[in-house]
Amino acid sequence: MNEMIIKRLSPSKSVEDLLIKKTSDLNWKYVDVLFSFKGIYTLGIKAFYPNKVSTVPNGTVLYPIENEVENRRQRLYSGAYLLNHFEEYQELNTLKELHEFIQVYETLGNLIPVWPGANSHRGVFGVYDLADLYFYDSKIEEFGRSFYNNFFTETSVYNFTRFCQQGSGIPYDIQDYLSMDREEYRRFLNHIVQVIQDRNNQFPSTNL
Repeated sequence: MNEMIIKRLSPSKSVEDLLIKKTSDLNWKYVDVLFSFKGIYTLGIKAFYPNKVSTVPNGTVLYPIENEVENRRQRLYSGAYLLNHFEEYQELNTLKELHEFIQVYETLGNLIPVWPGANSHRGVFGVYDLADLYFYDSKIEEFGRSFYNNFFTETSVYNFTRFCQQGSGIPYDIQDYLSMDREEYRRFLNHIVQVIQDRNNQFPSTNL
């Protein structure tokens, strides 16, 4: 299992690059991954090892705690940091639900066509890179709905159930994810896998 974790954390070809032939066949000019492994793995560290992670009140940046000292100079999300420390997270690394996510990670269902500039909007608007938040952020949703109403509506992220408070009318934000406990994180992984599998089922088998 550790080898699979290393592969997903190491600098290498992105899912977009690995599946470029398939997305080109679908005429997807601009493509983005729905669920980033590094981001999902980082949330898992926060859920399983809360005493090893810190953040400022209501903040979105996670910092590692090393030898009981918060390291504000190092972001937990860093690929280099995660590669150097992933062996400290063996309970997370062997999690069945994480393994199931890895199995579908490099499939077409984890990709989505996006509008020009969609990736840069994250930084410009300060939107967290998490599909359930990003595509429903008030600063992003207008772009998304305009684009998907005219392009590949059947594969739009908007067709799929969101993880938190679906249908309740209660807004939620990144803090709902940063505060997940182990059981909530497992349910979140199950949600992700289901979304990817549902999307895969919409594509002709020749594209998978």
